[in-house]
Amino acid sequence: LKQGWDNGRARPVDPFVAGFADYLLHYVWPIDGMTPFVAPTCYGGVQLEWRLPNFELEIEIVRRHHVVVLAFDNETEEEVEFTCQHDLTKLFSVVADFAVRAESFNNAATAA
Repeated sequence: LKQGWDNGRARPVDPFVAGFADYLLHYVWPIDGMTPFVAPTCYGGVQLEWRLPNFELEIEIVRRHHVVVLAFDNETEEEVEFTCQHDLTKLFSVVADFAVRAESFNNAATAA
């Protein structure tokens, strides 16, 4: 994307951010077949979104070493939001939790 891609002042996606998004999708994300919605942000970041009927996960890679994570459980209305900078341990934990939920959902859908 070029500068102003939104017919305004949006910045192009930072190559580091795009590379990190690619890394998350190919090496961290453990579920085959669950493609996220991927969107550029107006300040050069990338947002990844996964939705299940009862759970949502959003990972916004704002810039180098700045990741915002939002997880929402639609059944309990529990929301977890945090920012990661250099330590991505909590991010990987939330992704693993979502993966378990997604696998359970996929297994239930397949069995039905």
